Amino acid sequence: MSWRNNFLLQAEGKTIRWTDVLESYDNKDANYVCNDEAEQSDIADAKAEELADCQHLTAQFAVRKDLPAPNGIFPLEVSLDGFVGLKKEKNGKEWLLKPLKTFKQDKFVFEYDAAKQNYVAPKDFPDVFKDDDK
Repeated sequence: MSWRNNFLLQAEGKTIRWTDVLESYDNKDANYVCNDEAEQSDIADAKAEELADCQHLTAQFAVRKDLPAPNGIFPLEVSLDGFVGLKKEKNGKEWLLKPLKTFKQDKFVFEYDAAKQNYVAPKDFPDVFKDDDK
């Protein structure tokens, strides 16, 4: 499993606040079935739940200065690439892995929640990028 984070720093009066923003997440190495080099026998034996947990996502962030900035903090736009979940399909004698949900520069807007002092992910954003307390 691998991930990469960025930190956003923002001045708020005399305080500097930081937000931890997940930039990429990949669990292809943590689960042998998710790996691009999985053996045909492993794919054939894989359970749907195992495959549904496979994810490879990358995000690019941009500050949206063209949108309103409640509390003086602009929203973030996230462009997402990758997939969430896999399913197996038989193709002749071979098993193929296909994504359940793919993202190709799909855009999501994160609003800043001053009470939580953090950006809040939209409801339709993949759970792996969301904080557990949201």
